[in-house]
Amino acid sequence: MTNFLRKKRGHKCGERLLPGDDLFPLLEKAQDFGIILTQVQQYQFRLYLDELWQWNKKTNITGISTREGVVVELFLESIIPVGFFPEGAHVLDLGTGGGFPGLPAKICRPDLEVVLVESKRKKVNFLRHIIRLLALKGIIVVHGRLEENSDQIVPSGYQVVTARALASLEKTVELGAPYLSPDGLLVGFQGHHVDRAIGRCNRTMAQHGLVLHGKIPYTLPGTERRRHIVLFKRKGPGRRRKER
Repeated sequence: MTNFLRKKRGHKCGERLLPGDDLFPLLEKAQDFGIILTQVQQYQFRLYLDELWQWNKKTNITGISTREGVVVELFLESIIPVGFFPEGAHVLDLGTGGGFPGLPAKICRPDLEVVLVESKRKKVNFLRHIIRLLALKGIIVVHGRLEENSDQIVPSGYQVVTARALASLEKTVELGAPYLSPDGLLVGFQGHHVDRAIGRCNRTMAQHGLVLHGKIPYTLPGTERRRHIVLFKRKGPGRRRKER
């Protein structure tokens, strides 16, 4: 497998590290992937963290119980693959929950046009609040499930489709592939049994005209277990999504 981290340069977002605060693990580790956050982006991530922390006291936005966990497991993991997204890409984030990975990706890459899909009203309200608070443009939230929003979510209309904790990798491929444009990337997140999970996707990949484009291995700060981001690329027409 080609080592993508050596061959492809990450997308730089700015400059400067500020050690000694909650975001230090994000700012430090992001550099390993060629991502350097501007002061504005650092401030946006701080606001996002503070608001998520306050909202989570009243309603369950995320099950992660520490601020460091949010920074490392949600913010950092969400931005690792952004260097592989085409410039100005239209991104569809399925089952985004508290905005992951689509919202951190948008903060890091303002050029992206992002659609966040979430079925739970309380999380939709949170996401719309954050988007307003951070003054983000080119990002919308769609409330409901994929099959309920055919007028807002366009099949074959996105250069990137992401899903972080929606379902198994095989199910993620099945759900996301119909929304990929030709040569589009489907981005999945997987633990240490990555080859086994990819093997289970072979039939679904063939049905939807996908090929394995690459694997990004990484280890989050404070953990030892290796994780992977899996990139699939659409090379064929695949099977058309059934109309309901």
